[in-house]
Amino acid sequence: MVGLDAAAAARKDRKVDVIRERILAIQPGAQVAIFAAPWQEVSDALKFSDVIFGGVDSYRARDELERFARRFLIPYLDLGMDVHGDQAPYTITGQVILSVPEGPCLRCFGFITEHRLTEEAQRYGAAGGRPQVIWPNGTLASTAVGKFMQLVTPWSLNRPAFYTEYDGNRLTLMPSRKLQALQGHRCPHFDGPLALGDVVWGQADRPVPASTP
Repeated sequence: MVGLDAAAAARKDRKVDVIRERILAIQPGAQVAIFAAPWQEVSDALKFSDVIFGGVDSYRARDELERFARRFLIPYLDLGMDVHGDQAPYTITGQVILSVPEGPCLRCFGFITEHRLTEEAQRYGAAGGRPQVIWPNGTLASTAVGKFMQLVTPWSLNRPAFYTEYDGNRLTLMPSRKLQALQGHRCPHFDGPLALGDVVWGQADRPVPASTP
């Protein structure tokens, strides 16, 4: 990972601690909260985020994290890459997808499908970790930060592209061709009151109807 040195690797330092140290080295006054736990265990803190960046490894994890972000009307930036092929020459692909309330979601783009979720579940644990390469991850992370800056600052009049595809062999980033087909599209996957709000709060604090004679 970026920022990890030989001493930290030898000590087996946690990623969150390494990144926290790097942030504070750049900006000592920064307030950095770290959680060395699955995001589901710290969702109460996550639900107050302005933006969520997702660098998870599986389609199932992406689906769950996007659902959480949509429920609380939080923009979600999903980024990831993969290496294809059993032997050289390999193919590297990746993506940065911005999912915002009422905009196209990962399912609208066909990135998350029931077939992919089922196929992934069937081979779970069979192949071990997927190979990761530092230069695609760095490119995709920087692209995600660029989209974030377009969301929260007025530096550009252009709105960030919802879907950017990365070709790691040609070293190119391009808006996905799927964007044209979804012009004016309204996401049908997260619609209506059942797609919003805190599920736990909604169940626990829902008023009990008065009994009728």
